Amino acid sequence: MKKFIIITLFFIWGQIVFGQSGWQSPNASPIGGEYNDIFFIDNYTGWIVGNSGLIMKTEEGGAYWNVKEINGSYNLNSVYFVNVLTGVAVGTKGKILRTTNGGDSWVSISSVSNQDLNGVIFWDEMNGLICGDTANVLKTTNGGLNWTLLFSGSTNLKTMNKLPNNTVVIFSQNQQLRTTDMGQTWTNGPTPIGFVNHVNFLDNQNAWAPSGYYFYKSTNGGVNWTELGNGAGYWITPYSSSFINSQTGYAVGTFSFIGNTYLMKTTNSGSNWEYINIHNENINLKFINFINSSTGFCIGELGSIFKTTNAGENWIPYFSLNTSKSFYNVQFLNSLTGYARNYPNEVLKSTDGGNTWNVNIPLGSSNIYSLSFADVNTGWASGPQGALYKTTNGGQNWLTLNFGINSDFNYIYFINQQTGWAMVNTSGVLYKTTNGGENWFQGYQNATSKLQFLNASTGFMAGTFNTYITIDGGISFQAITPSIPLMISNSVSFINPQTGWVCNSNQVFKTTNRGSNWTTIELSSFGIKLFMPEIKFINSLTGFCYDVQGKIIKSIDGGTTWNYENILSKRNFYSLYFINEMTGWLGGTNGVLFKTTTGGTSGVKQVSTNIPDNFSLFQNYPNPFNPSTKINYEIKSSGFVSLKVYDLLGKEVATLVNEKQNAGSYAMDFNSTEFNLPSGIYFYTLKTDGFTETKKMVLVK
Repeated sequence: MKKFIIITLFFIWGQIVFGQSGWQSPNASPIGGEYNDIFFIDNYTGWIVGNSGLIMKTEEGGAYWNVKEINGSYNLNSVYFVNVLTGVAVGTKGKILRTTNGGDSWVSISSVSNQDLNGVIFWDEMNGLICGDTANVLKTTNGGLNWTLLFSGSTNLKTMNKLPNNTVVIFSQNQQLRTTDMGQTWTNGPTPIGFVNHVNFLDNQNAWAPSGYYFYKSTNGGVNWTELGNGAGYWITPYSSSFINSQTGYAVGTFSFIGNTYLMKTTNSGSNWEYINIHNENINLKFINFINSSTGFCIGELGSIFKTTNAGENWIPYFSLNTSKSFYNVQFLNSLTGYARNYPNEVLKSTDGGNTWNVNIPLGSSNIYSLSFADVNTGWASGPQGALYKTTNGGQNWLTLNFGINSDFNYIYFINQQTGWAMVNTSGVLYKTTNGGENWFQGYQNATSKLQFLNASTGFMAGTFNTYITIDGGISFQAITPSIPLMISNSVSFINPQTGWVCNSNQVFKTTNRGSNWTTIELSSFGIKLFMPEIKFINSLTGFCYDVQGKIIKSIDGGTTWNYENILSKRNFYSLYFINEMTGWLGGTNGVLFKTTTGGTSGVKQVSTNIPDNFSLFQNYPNPFNPSTKINYEIKSSGFVSLKVYDLLGKEVATLVNEKQNAGSYAMDFNSTEFNLPSGIYFYTLKTDGFTETKKMVLVK
């Protein structure tokens, strides 16, 4: 054997809680989201909207963001608030949302358009406009409750601006619409801009518009435009700009640079631009907006939020997104200690439930294809050309094992310290060891990597048109003949030798008699479509399917019915691991890691449906507590409910409830270890339907 030295790195993440789903992401912003618009009503209160129906709110000037809404059936393109309570968001498929409680809850408004809606503005609390594709312009005169279609056509209207003098200008390709009387009359005129996504007005006269590789400028309120040329070069396609005075402005867009995040700055009114590197990850930014002369935000893909408070001299990332780390083969041995694999050759280890990770790199390993641990100390990693590594001290040191075969092993799995399997990637030959990897013997010769072993003898394998079983530890596999024609399976999950499930993109199949009979569940009946999914059942009732497009669904009745879990991610999911019915981790590419301690659902329970006379928040019990306590509350009418925990400085440290609830009595089990809270005094606040109450609790460790 040969000992390998370990290079150990360390990275740490913040946290945001998805109160509606019970999943937490070890990132300071919702991971994987693509943000399209940001709007601030003052220096502290703002909202972001984006893809998958995302709405977030800050009341701390962007330092902290709370997810208020997620809906995967549409994207949101624009948001506007007339005051701190009333706002409207618009998006694809004619979607119009309205809020009257500051964005805590949103109501879908009946739309007279089924086109993508791209912009929304208001003159006052009653009168507003929406623009969209096929020249759709909608108007409201009652604060957004109802909308009428003013006109439509063939041109897509992508951006709309309200000038300080209340003139509204809407832009499309080579055309503009203008109204000076709240939409009563309109003028139509040409522009040389071409296709444009965003126009920035500094005042009633000065405006800038990026289009293609070029910038255009107007000095008469957008009536006439001058091409500024290609002052940014051909390395970028600018998308959005924001000027803080007549000379100084910033722009964001799609760069061809690799490895960093850039924005552009001009100090001569847009004639020339310089590149500014603001982050060491490769992220494309979509929108930039200064809310005053010194404070600005830029947002974009991968959940990116940057803020400046000194007129653009410095930009601070208000997210902690480590997109270089991916989480394959996530496996936790208890509530604290877990491992994962990151491409190409890193073994990741956490000892605090996934909040922080050590990075171990066995020197000499070019790639690691698979990872498996039998306990907190003993694990194996496999790779190309017969590479096989073993640790017996939790990844501090790794030994090389002499496999004797010069083939790539893309699958390794151990059920204990002695018994495990490894599979050759190209040939599908399965090997087995019974002495911890010291010696291996050949087994089945046509295996797939979709394998699951229940014990040393019994295992299952998913394959095209069939599911297979072994009862001799992988020496041979026999087809479990399905009663369903063309049962193509991508993944297999058995909880015992009799009961199991297989899945594909359209269906889930279940057997309770080792494959003699199968029940088919059509996912389309629940409005669900997956791509290359994996399936994992925790027990006879609770199971999950997840795919490589950032979707995860859950069943609580043995697979009979399925529902989407509200997780915001457009990145690939590749690994799901539960240590019990409540605690699990979901991992994937480019920083994707989610954790649940509530079985994937919110930890709050409705204990009574009797309608209370009042809103009430009760004192937690026990108090002081360590580490858990129970919080009870009552709501007398249905509405959006928020229950959050704050420290002595007023910083939000946990979101326990953040969802719509019916009238009734509720109980919330709060476990401080889930949020890594130290001993101290904390405050928990209930907000709903104009009611707010706060109580104090003490954590003593």
